[in-house]
Amino acid sequence: MPKRQRVNRMQLQRALQSQFQFQRMWSTNWKPQGRQGGIVALVAFLLPVLLILAAFSINLAYMELTRTELQIAADASCRAAGRAYAATGSQEAAILVAQDTASRNTVAGQPMPMEANDLVFGFASRAGLDQRYTFQANVAPFNAVNIRADSLVAAGESLRFPISFGNQSVIFRPVQIATCAQVELDVCLVVDRSGSMAFGSDETADPLRLPMRAPVGWTFGQAVPPQSRWSEAQAAVTAFLDVLNASPQQELVSLATYNHATYPELPLSSNYAPIIARLDAYSAAFEAGGTNIGGGINEGIGLMATSPNRRNFAVKAAIVLTDGIHNWGTHPIDGAYNAASQNVVLYTVTFSNEADQGLMTNVASIGAGQHYHATNQAELVAAFESIARSLPLLLTE
Repeated sequence: MPKRQRVNRMQLQRALQSQFQFQRMWSTNWKPQGRQGGIVALVAFLLPVLLILAAFSINLAYMELTRTELQIAADASCRAAGRAYAATGSQEAAILVAQDTASRNTVAGQPMPMEANDLVFGFASRAGLDQRYTFQANVAPFNAVNIRADSLVAAGESLRFPISFGNQSVIFRPVQIATCAQVELDVCLVVDRSGSMAFGSDETADPLRLPMRAPVGWTFGQAVPPQSRWSEAQAAVTAFLDVLNASPQQELVSLATYNHATYPELPLSSNYAPIIARLDAYSAAFEAGGTNIGGGINEGIGLMATSPNRRNFAVKAAIVLTDGIHNWGTHPIDGAYNAASQNVVLYTVTFSNEADQGLMTNVASIGAGQHYHATNQAELVAAFESIARSLPLLLTE
């Protein structure tokens, strides 16, 4: 290799080596002036901000939790008060139940107190099924309860935030409102008047013999024998209508009856006297016949749908009374599915020792209702009264 090229190569190597050493010295010894002090200052500035944001988040979560607990307590107390008022018609009883329910719910870790003046009774109504209820305080007929849940005012103190600033405690006073109203109800009584209803609840119906309490020479077409299933059922229906008459809500009631055929007796009405009169007429001349339970259910559903006074925004319910011995026509299960498709709630009441309770329990289940069984008049009356007092309630606010 020529001498000049060897010299140039050596010079290039020395130059690269010098540059590498300079960069190494620079990275090892040079530090930006003031960087450590800048980070400390930034942390000192941001730390109070972060603490304030954390305190704000904790306090905000505490407020929302307290409001939620207060609303839950208000809703539970209002529903309990509404149920008590519907069952007893007593404002005093409703207030006591509301106070007891409130005390069982905690707000900010303590039982929620409630004063009598926190409850207001009034009238709630709506123009249609898709409309909101409007509550009018102190307007009769009373069918709704309004509760102003303010545990702070009642307790005489205010809640404090878990995190406060300085010597001044930060307080807040949450208030929640709840309104519970009885839902408008259209009811159809579907009553069995088959020949087996002429027998007593403690005997087995037999088409080849007369009821054991029938007078000598009695035949179908005459007055129903005493202590018959029919006469006891009539007493239960009367008790049911008495409870509805005493309720603050206006329930419309219709009547359908059935034996082997079905009969749309009376359309929906707030006047219950014709129902009693129609049943009395059948008592005076009681006829024989089979038991078409499914047909009776369908008749009741159709009667409510075609009644001139039907209310499109009302809850529909059918109460089916039978001695439970289906032997004719449409099967009760088919009637139950028809009721479910029409949004009609089915309550079933069986009467007598030979009743098919399993079948009628299934019917009520399909119809989103409840089944009752009675073996005597007292139990039958109690079942109808229980149904009357279990009218649906709705939290409207």
